[in-house]
Amino acid sequence: MKGKDGPGLIGSIFLVFFLVILLSVLVNIGEAFPKEEKVREFSKRVELLSEFFPEWKGLGEYAKGLVESASEKAKGYSSGYEMVFKDPAKAVGVIFPVLLAEYLLVFGFIFGILSFQAYLVLAALLVVAGIFLYKHREALEDLVIKWRAKRLSPFKDEKIEYILALLLKNPVPASIFHHNAFEGGLLKHSLNVAKLSAKLAKERGLKAKTAFLLGLLHDIGKLKIYRKVPAEESAPAPSPFEGKKKDKKKGKKPKYKWEGLHVNQEVVNKIFIKQLEEKLSLNLPKDPAYWDVVKTADMLQTEKELREGRYNIKDLLIPTIKALPDGSYWKKERYFIVLAHAFCRTMTELLLEQDRGLNISTEPDKAGVHVIAYSIPKQLPIIKQIGDVKADDLGLFDVRVGKTLFKAVYVFPSSLATNVPETEEEISFVQRI
Repeated sequence: MKGKDGPGLIGSIFLVFFLVILLSVLVNIGEAFPKEEKVREFSKRVELLSEFFPEWKGLGEYAKGLVESASEKAKGYSSGYEMVFKDPAKAVGVIFPVLLAEYLLVFGFIFGILSFQAYLVLAALLVVAGIFLYKHREALEDLVIKWRAKRLSPFKDEKIEYILALLLKNPVPASIFHHNAFEGGLLKHSLNVAKLSAKLAKERGLKAKTAFLLGLLHDIGKLKIYRKVPAEESAPAPSPFEGKKKDKKKGKKPKYKWEGLHVNQEVVNKIFIKQLEEKLSLNLPKDPAYWDVVKTADMLQTEKELREGRYNIKDLLIPTIKALPDGSYWKKERYFIVLAHAFCRTMTELLLEQDRGLNISTEPDKAGVHVIAYSIPKQLPIIKQIGDVKADDLGLFDVRVGKTLFKAVYVFPSSLATNVPETEEEISFVQRI
C-alpha cells in the first residue's frame, strides 16, 4: 500500500508547492518590474535602513545596485508581463535581481534588529561585569598582587610571596627624605637588597633563599611607620608624592606628603619581624652572618640609590644657606662659596628636625652627612666650572681663601645669598686631584 500511494502523495505535494511558487513569481512580476518610481522608492528604503542599521550599509548598496542595473535593462518595456512574453530570457535577468534585492532588504532589516539586540546584550553584559568588578575590586586587587608577588620572587616560596604581597599592597617610600623617597620606594629598595643579599650569601657559603627573605624583612617596620597625609600650604617639608584627585571646591590638585611616626624605627622593625615570624612560621636563622650579609647589601644598595639622586632636597636649599654657621662661607663677586661639610651637616640637621626617625646622622660615618652629597649636583644649582677649573663628579672644588687652602667646597650663584657681605680676601679656585 505504501508502494502505491506513497509516491503519488509526495508527488502531489511537490506539484502543489511548485505551483504556489510559480504563482508567487507570476504575481510579483508586475511589482518587481523596475520602473523609475520603484527605483527611487527602493533607494529611499535602502538609505533609511542603512541609517538605522549601519552594519547593513554595504549589503544595502549592493541591493540598490541590482535594482538600478535591472532598471537599465528594462528600458523599452512598459511592464514585466510584456517583457516575459517578448523576451523571456531577458525578463529573468531583470525580474530575478529585483526580487533578490527585495529579499536582501527584508534580510537587512532582520539582521539589523538582531545586531541591535546583540549590542544591547553586550552593553548589559558590560554593565553587569562592571558592577561585579566594582563589588569584588578588593578580591581582584589581591589576586593581581599575588600574581605580581609570584613574578617578583626568584624562589617558589609562599612565605616570600606573602612578604612581597605585603610590600605591594602597602606602597610606602623607603624613607621620607633619604633614598627612594617616593611611593613604592620601600618595595624597590627591599627587593634590590634581597637580591644582592642572596648573591652575597651564595658567595659566602650561606643559603641564598634565607638571605633573600631577610633582605625583604630588613626595613619591613616602615610599613607601620610611614603614612600619606594631606600637605598644608605652609608645610615646611618637601612633598615626595602629590595626589592625583582634584579638589572640587578649588579646582586644584591637593598635595600629599609622607610622614613618619616619631618612634624608634629599629624597635618597630624587630617587633613586626617577630609578629611575621610567628604568623608565617618563618624560623629565621640565629646565625649573625646572615644579618651581616643583609647589612652589607643594604649599605651598597642605599649608596647606589643615593647616587641616582633620589634624595629630595630642592626645597631645603635656601633654609640651609640661611642656617650656615659663621666662617663656613664666603661671597666674592658672582660666587657664593660654602664648605661642603658645613653645608651637608646643616642640611642634615634640618632634615632631622622634620623627620626624627630618619636613619641619618650629622657625623661623617656610614649614615652620616656625606650620604646626601650624591644628590646635590643633580638637584641644586651649583656651579660646576669656573674658567678652566672644573668641579669633580660630586660638584666639589678646592678653593684658596687668602693663604689658606680649603678642600671640598660648593660654589653657588651669589644671588642665593643676598644678605651676605662680600669678603675682602683674595679667592682662587684650584682643580681637585
